[in-house]
Amino acid sequence: MTKITKLGEMTMNNPWATMQNNTHRRVANAPFDMFYMVDLQGKYAFHIHTNFVYKNAKILRLKGILIQKQSSDLGTDFFIALKDNNDEWSIFAKLCEDLISIIKARSCTEKNLLEVIENRLEDWKEFLLSYKNVEFSLIKQMGLFSELLCLKEIVAKQIGYEKAVLHWLGAEFHKQDFVLNNEAIEVKSYTTSKSPIIEISSAEQLYSDKDKFYLVAYGLSISSNGQTCEDIICNIEQELHDLPQTKQSFHTKLLEYGYINNIENEKYSFIVDNIMIFSVSEKFPKITPLNLAIAIPGVKYSLNLLQCQDFRIEEIRL
Repeated sequence: MTKITKLGEMTMNNPWATMQNNTHRRVANAPFDMFYMVDLQGKYAFHIHTNFVYKNAKILRLKGILIQKQSSDLGTDFFIALKDNNDEWSIFAKLCEDLISIIKARSCTEKNLLEVIENRLEDWKEFLLSYKNVEFSLIKQMGLFSELLCLKEIVAKQIGYEKAVLHWLGAEFHKQDFVLNNEAIEVKSYTTSKSPIIEISSAEQLYSDKDKFYLVAYGLSISSNGQTCEDIICNIEQELHDLPQTKQSFHTKLLEYGYINNIENEKYSFIVDNIMIFSVSEKFPKITPLNLAIAIPGVKYSLNLLQCQDFRIEEIRL
């Protein structure tokens, strides 16, 4: 039986658990020759073969992972191996699944396959360097949950999921969460049991040169009857079923945000108790680069939404 390891409230299959040393297992329904493998030393690895002969390749270095390319007259073999099987094999399994997914989504050819693989591994590089030191905390889950809910319930309903994902900036925290042609939207969340006070992390966060600028604040409660980030992600993925490029872009933005399913230490479920929408005009209470002294390089502050009711509106029109 395949070994299953518990991560938070989720379980994940170990695709190498029943394999012997020096063995391969082909990935089902893969567009190329792709294999899970265990090498002679017992290391977990992933092998991709193409008949195209690549003469050049990027020099990639990923934390905890060995990368090797071998070319001959018969084609090119690309190997990715985990240095220590006991060190986060679940992350490595997710990386392999992600590579399979993006290769399918991009409809790769023999000629551009290696470029797609190398570019995707570059996307993983920063995450692998930082994820052990950065817990996907309650606050981060609240933030992601609110942004995804705004994408699904407000933005996509008006401009469609393809454009909604395109205009979601995800991990670009120094900008607004959604930036469109004439509108910008900043999304915040707060715990309903406390005062509706949100945290503004920079002078740029409530500053935009767009014609219309909105602030959306979600009041959330933790509840076993609520929804998780993964629930909302699955809803959005269903809508992107016929849009593989957009779906892959969505996955990339989630990765950059620091989110990978099955990796959270603890998964929270939320109920939305309240939604407040504000028009962020010139008179809206805020600190912006325009009124920040040059001697102050940065600023963080709290904003009490109860004191902003004069700017509250019923809905966003995009």
